[in-house]
Amino acid sequence: MDPQTRRTKKGKAAVKADEAKVDLTAVVVAVNDSEPCVLTVGHADTLPSGPFALEHRSLQSGLRGWVEQQTGHALGYIEQLYTFADRDRIGTERHQRVISISYLALTRKEQA
Repeated sequence: MDPQTRRTKKGKAAVKADEAKVDLTAVVVAVNDSEPCVLTVGHADTLPSGPFALEHRSLQSGLRGWVEQQTGHALGYIEQLYTFADRDRIGTERHQRVISISYLALTRKEQA
């Protein structure tokens, strides 16, 4: 058996991740006159996101940097919502496990 592969309790082969990739994703909400608006980027209406890099001071500063770069809007309040790190979340490389950290963020409507 390949050293990167192990057996699960059900006897299926599972890949052992050697490294993890951490992605930061934001649901950015702007409100004006009681009308909420979710900011998206690109033609596919995707949420602003990017990888966490070791040079980022913190998860939050990394997120703020990615969102501002992709949307042109500075964030106000941010709150971590959930971390997705299931064993079966495999990245672009088979040996890479993906951890996605999601945030709710607020910005001013005038900026959006």
